[in-house]
Amino acid sequence: MVFFVLSGFFVGGSVLKAGVGFDATTYATARLVRLWTVLIPVLVVTAVVDLFLSAIHPEALTGAYHQQWNSGPTATDHSNSPSTFLANIFFLQTITSPVFGTNRPLWSLANEFWYYLLFPMIGTAVGLCGPARGRGARASLALLAVVILYLLPGMREGFVVWLMGVGVYVVTRRIACRRRPIALVTASAMLLAALAYSKSTWPTIQPNISSDLVIGLAFAILCVVLASWPPPGNSVIGVKVRGFSEGLSAISYSLYASHFPFVVVIALFGYGGLRLVPDFAGIARYAGWLCVLLLIGSICWYLFERHTEAIRRRVRAWHLNWTAENGRG
Repeated sequence: MVFFVLSGFFVGGSVLKAGVGFDATTYATARLVRLWTVLIPVLVVTAVVDLFLSAIHPEALTGAYHQQWNSGPTATDHSNSPSTFLANIFFLQTITSPVFGTNRPLWSLANEFWYYLLFPMIGTAVGLCGPARGRGARASLALLAVVILYLLPGMREGFVVWLMGVGVYVVTRRIACRRRPIALVTASAMLLAALAYSKSTWPTIQPNISSDLVIGLAFAILCVVLASWPPPGNSVIGVKVRGFSEGLSAISYSLYASHFPFVVVIALFGYGGLRLVPDFAGIARYAGWLCVLLLIGSICWYLFERHTEAIRRRVRAWHLNWTAENGRG
């Protein structure tokens, strides 16, 4: 839910910022290149890791450790078939196919793709972006209705959370957050309370309200505070904080897309599939493996994601050439 709010803020905000200058082809190229540059090679890596696991620990792929691993494979939905591979490339996981292999966190990437598609449709239909309303707006409205009906109920709920991120973008452009330290403490406390609510099993404090919506709203409020916070200055500490933050944000997608198959390998070969005990030694091991996963994410970024802009320029140039040649014809 945190990821959805951030995505709505950045991606949805970029659509609103473009306004009447929004170009669907440029937007689609940017989003698809961004997603596929990492996703396709990561799916290949997942296939290789799963092939290795199927020979050494086949039980891990059939749900033996599902209770221990929050995102682990189950007995019924693990698939490494070519059709599942293709479905995941076209963001149909959880809709028409399972998530590919052990890389089950990729369920949310399907949500992301469809949200990227839905929001410009809404914007075009109501006149928030793109050319003046007309035939394109009516077509967007019709396609929007089809897509919304096609999506699973959970994906529709996630889209509401994604739109909260768009709301953060709109609010922070119009309202200046005052008394920021107090607001930060209050918003952080609200997020902690939302997380506690999501894990609560007490019927008396668990009304029939989706915990995803509660967490999304609480984090969106926190984002309003954070987005209005002045950036780090040019002091030594400010420069280091900015560099550290930019470095983590640069590899975040690669880390998300690549980490879980390696988590499975670490869990099986390091701890027999069991969880770490949360004592001092367990926390130290966790920190060590976290550094390993950050390194893997960084390697994935270096091999694939850092080329995103170059690939985007080539695709854009090819499209312009193709358009010019067909126009002359």
